Amino acid sequence: FYGCTALTSVRGDIFRNAQLGNALGFTNSFISNGLFHNSGLTAIPSDIFVGNETSVRGAQYTFAGTKITTVPANLLAGCTAMEDVLGMFHGCNQLASIPANLFAGAANLKKATDVFSNCPALTAIPAGLLDSMTQVTAMDAMFSFAGITSLPAGLFANAVALESVTGIFQASQLGGVPNNVFTNQPNLKNVGSAFSS
Repeated sequence: FYGCTALTSVRGDIFRNAQLGNALGFTNSFISNGLFHNSGLTAIPSDIFVGNETSVRGAQYTFAGTKITTVPANLLAGCTAMEDVLGMFHGCNQLASIPANLFAGAANLKKATDVFSNCPALTAIPAGLLDSMTQVTAMDAMFSFAGITSLPAGLFANAVALESVTGIFQASQLGGVPNNVFTNQPNLKNVGSAFSS
């Protein structure tokens, strides 16, 4: 559905239990590589991954460049095989809110880079958003060029495996950074341009 600008909605059960390994290569795979990228999608069905939770390993650029304004709570519920959400919502210019429990169902996530980059309408990060990201090693450019104005206390408290945050908030609208923002990251090595304007 890449670039299908007339596509504004899809049913939540579009891929439900479809033996996607045979049909689209979803089983134990990275599903998207731009599945709905730059489409006209205005809303994400909350159950889009239902039936494939244990087989989807990645969702790179799945909803990037779409017209969504919000992300449903529990979108990744039960997505225990999910390891990479590279650019999942990159360039969603109208995305204004995200749920605190968005990543809660993807406890095995390893990479969360470029996820909300270039989302200028996104001005707030809900407290607890990164709480389940205990295995994530990279959050490079995660919120770069977004409209983020402040950081909730303890945002990275549970991200103990974090190694790289290069450009994480680059060119965002941050008015300040909390003291000891990366206190709990003993393996953190790459912080270049993390807060550069």
